[in-house]
Amino acid sequence: MASAFNTKPAIVKQTFCIIASLAALVSMANTQALAQYNQQKNQSIASPPESLKEKVSLPDIPDYTGQPKFISGFTYHVPKQGPSYVMTFNVKEDRNTVFEWWKNTLQMYKWNMLHSGNGAMTATNKDGNMVTIQISGPEFTPEKLYRASYQIRYIQKEK
Repeated sequence: MASAFNTKPAIVKQTFCIIASLAALVSMANTQALAQYNQQKNQSIASPPESLKEKVSLPDIPDYTGQPKFISGFTYHVPKQGPSYVMTFNVKEDRNTVFEWWKNTLQMYKWNMLHSGNGAMTATNKDGNMVTIQISGPEFTPEKLYRASYQIRYIQKEK
């Protein structure tokens, strides 16, 4: 009985050493992963957004044929990606009409549709630019003329 009792502290000590070693390895791995993440993050930080006072014409994106009202927008630049634009418009047409117009128009302009459904679509063009258009209820405005809104998120590939 005495010999079995004396071996327990040795097993506890070994177990503690193993756990401590594993904890040190996990801590080192987390530190390395965090350093790698911060390095990647610092390389891809976008510039602060700049507000847009009016609509910006985007390459290969036609103007909506209804009477859109520019609500808001901003632009920013992401290194290795290029300039990006986000613009929101209110329109008098209903959501389905706006959705179908954008879907048909992007296809007519030879955009490759990556996703289309649930009030949103994402497409890329031959130059590697990407656009996402999301249709929803109208953005708040004092006028009650509008039945829907759409937001364009456009990422222009850096050349």
